[in-house]
Amino acid sequence: MNVLINFKTHKAGITARLTRHVEFLRIAEENNWTPYVNWIANDGWQENGQNLWPMLFKQNPKGKMQFDKIIDPDEFYRSIPNEDRIVRHNATKLEMLKIPGVQGLYPRNKNLANELILKYINPKKSIMEKIDKACAKHINPDKTLGVHCRGPGRLHGGVEEIHEYFGINGTPYDLYFKKIDQQLQYHEKIFLATDADSVRSTFKKRYGERVIWESHDLPTDGEAHSREHCKKVTPRAKKLFEMCLIDMYLLSKCDSFICGNSNVSLYTQCLNPNLITDCVYNYDMFKK
Repeated sequence: MNVLINFKTHKAGITARLTRHVEFLRIAEENNWTPYVNWIANDGWQENGQNLWPMLFKQNPKGKMQFDKIIDPDEFYRSIPNEDRIVRHNATKLEMLKIPGVQGLYPRNKNLANELILKYINPKKSIMEKIDKACAKHINPDKTLGVHCRGPGRLHGGVEEIHEYFGINGTPYDLYFKKIDQQLQYHEKIFLATDADSVRSTFKKRYGERVIWESHDLPTDGEAHSREHCKKVTPRAKKLFEMCLIDMYLLSKCDSFICGNSNVSLYTQCLNPNLITDCVYNYDMFKK
């Protein structure tokens, strides 16, 4: 059965779509469906109404298809048995944080997620060439510490309860610096992925030439995926997603990884399930 996963009406950022799409692929395979994807942008992600997927990824399957079923992500989500999902509308964000990285529907088994990515989510040749070039420039797999840190333009990971519990206001630099300082003796460089130029400046002030990044043009405080910012400053959806995709692949090739709570961090771990990862938040308190 050919099934179209239609993201046209799905209200989520592009990286959130990507992590959720991995989970949709898992369910499709369990039902012996052949998945096909439509990523026409909506709201702040408008790209002239075009399908973003074939701009960045190889189509799988190729060519025009006749679909036996068309599913939007919300319908797909409702089709998952209750015991195999977290019902976002019936749980607080704090309750969802009982498992690290949870933001609604997400891939739990990162090894399986990696298999699905390799099978279905393949960047186009032009994108892979940029990834390989950037990797050769920045990443020594045995000596590079990867860090993903979001800017202050949006609550870190969008999780207000984490901030309330820890008493954090803005980007939690102290939590990051504590983790990074513990790792510095084992790494020559820190590869930083962020959505904010202010984060770059703060890291540069502390770590000097040891911190490096890919030369993306970023807004000062982040908010890269907001509708208002997209319209005013940020590159359009295709360019923004391409930048993020390159960063995630580079992070996945680092020796180890320090992150907060975000879909970028989650997809990075799906790209490399063996990546040694340390989250700046202590989630043990949520497992009581």
